[in-house]
Amino acid sequence: MARLHCPSRARVLTVAAIAAVLVSAGCSSSSSASGSPSASRSSGTSASSGASASSGAYNIGFTDGLTGELSAYGKTDLLYAKTVFDGVNATGGVNGHKINLIALDQGNPGSGEGQANIIQLKQQDNVSAILGPYTSDDCAAQSATATAQQVPMLCYYAATNQSGVPDSSQYIFATQPAESVEAGPMLKFAKTLVTTPDPSYSVIVNNVGGSELLATRMASLAPSLGMKANQTVIEPLTATSIDAQMANIVAQKPDVLFVEVQSAYMTSIVSALKAAGLDIPIVTIAGSFDWSVAATLNYPNYYVISAANFVDPTGTTDAEKAYVEAFQNQNISGALQINQGVGAWTNLSIGPYMIIAALKSCGYPCSSQNMGKALASTHIQLPGLITDYQYTSSQHYGPDQFVFMHWDSSAKLGKVVATLPAGTP
Repeated sequence: MARLHCPSRARVLTVAAIAAVLVSAGCSSSSSASGSPSASRSSGTSASSGASASSGAYNIGFTDGLTGELSAYGKTDLLYAKTVFDGVNATGGVNGHKINLIALDQGNPGSGEGQANIIQLKQQDNVSAILGPYTSDDCAAQSATATAQQVPMLCYYAATNQSGVPDSSQYIFATQPAESVEAGPMLKFAKTLVTTPDPSYSVIVNNVGGSELLATRMASLAPSLGMKANQTVIEPLTATSIDAQMANIVAQKPDVLFVEVQSAYMTSIVSALKAAGLDIPIVTIAGSFDWSVAATLNYPNYYVISAANFVDPTGTTDAEKAYVEAFQNQNISGALQINQGVGAWTNLSIGPYMIIAALKSCGYPCSSQNMGKALASTHIQLPGLITDYQYTSSQHYGPDQFVFMHWDSSAKLGKVVATLPAGTP
């Protein structure tokens, strides 16, 4: 049975209720679902199905780059959130109240607009929670503001301290695991892919805090796991080419390559390895992985670690079928892949699902302070979509385990090949 758990009330939603959250996501809306949404700080855009504060709705905020260098990530995050919230609104909302999604643009990474957005969303829009930015650096810059405003913010990659736990605030949550928690499982999995007794690895990451922490944590864990660091390359987030860096990596001839850079670079990375005659495993985090690229690379040694599953368009669980139906008519990357017979990520839906579960527990109205407490005891399980994701008062990064997947060219799907417990920070 597909279940959505809210432990503080011991409430279990039925399969039919979960389907209702998802199936009707193609309904009309007060904002465009098919174009490229954008919003300025001075005039937010409502991205829900006609809900408004005056109708007794829950207000949920959103701040990320909808214009600028990383706008593709912000736009996709917003459309995933909109699709999930539209579905629950179409079936009566949460606790009988619809969700009003208020989205604000913060432009380029590091612009500082996110802090002002948080203040506006809390003070003017009275939001219960905020879906925050994609990058860990932006999340770090905005964490103090969210904490001061006492509003929970769910970042894709939350700012972390050296222990891998979101920085000391009861209001900051991650919808993806801290990169440092992925380091151990990535090393352990990679070692199963090679036969060299003491394999070496290289790692290439972006110059953002979470990515660099991943590389640092790998270097500290590798000796105890029987691997040795070969080369660490830090790539600027705004770089336009990765060729020079890959030339240095292939010259070192590592046994494994770990990657956390934009997925757009994967073709160049694979081309460089092939040109050098290196058929070595590539293990990436979910944010660096693109199944459409995987489908065209013809590189079987390409793997990804994820806290959420890759949905099979022909999946048979109720949650899978409802999710596929919800996204088929949406003009976003996951939906386009589904329409091409390829599955879609559920990673970008974790935040909206956690918010829905927490709102059910919180009741109505739900102040931002009470929402923070509700999130800290929220647990979701959606078989076929999200295996197990839970926040506690002391743990705000979610997963108890990770799945590793690779592209199955015959099935044209991402297939799970291993499952490992979450690493220690």
